[in-house]
Amino acid sequence: MAFFLTALALPGMVVGLQAANHQDPEWRVPSRAARKKNPLPEGASVIAKGKVVYEAQCVSCHGTSGVGDGVAAKDLEKHPGDLTSPKVQDQSDGALFWKITTGRAPMTAFGDTLNVEERWQVVRFIRTFAASQLKILAPELEAPESLRLPLTNLQRPYDELRLNLAKGDQKKATAALPALSSAVEELSKVDVTKVSDRLASSWKQSTDALQKAMVDMREVSSVQEMRASFGGLSSATEAAWARFGHTLESPLFVFECPKASKAGAARWVQATREPDNPYLGSKEVSCVQLIRGIAATRPEDEGPGESK
Repeated sequence: MAFFLTALALPGMVVGLQAANHQDPEWRVPSRAARKKNPLPEGASVIAKGKVVYEAQCVSCHGTSGVGDGVAAKDLEKHPGDLTSPKVQDQSDGALFWKITTGRAPMTAFGDTLNVEERWQVVRFIRTFAASQLKILAPELEAPESLRLPLTNLQRPYDELRLNLAKGDQKKATAALPALSSAVEELSKVDVTKVSDRLASSWKQSTDALQKAMVDMREVSSVQEMRASFGGLSSATEAAWARFGHTLESPLFVFECPKASKAGAARWVQATREPDNPYLGSKEVSCVQLIRGIAATRPEDEGPGESK
């Protein structure tokens, strides 16, 4: 685990500078702590509270933008961690919470200074620093809501299947297939006679790919086989969302596990930034990489989209 948060300290508080010189540059987090999920919602109110705590306790070293340029940073033997960097943002919420709690010189431990809720709030606020680093890509096509809404309806049953595969629960994963299959089937019933030929053609390509992926999913039985087939389903689903968009308020996040299977890397999509690995199990997050975000619409989308 890469070193960061070297100076998430109280204003003016610098502790253990000499001890820091003898530390292993890799700040390891116990696996159990790293797997903890943030109990607070990803809402604006939680982020606002986290900002208040951050500005009171952390800004003097990490700076207002999180890059480590606070007024106290120049007095530290080690440069404060860049909270916008992938080395920080790729870590789980549980890992960030544990580091804030335990501290490591010259950063003080906040376990006794901030209560549990305040520490989780700070984690939520730290995530906002990733906005300038993570690529949030607009959909390839300017699609109307009549296309984006049914694609959004895929997200919940897809996520149900993904989470149960991450848990290794074959029974519940199998039980999630009918709802997802139904959502995919609804896509083929969408009226595309009022959109451009390009949209209609792309829509058929996407729906055909999703239907084929669902057939493959239904033909397997074991968790291992389902996980392997899930790669194809995720590829088709990601491609559809990337092409047309969705109607969710926040971006969809694309993750990848380079060692997902013997065949190599595989991706999946989530509505949250905390990964649950559907290929190797929810506990296996060390290989997980956050690739990009998928925005709901193109920036120019203000009307009903392309017309035929």
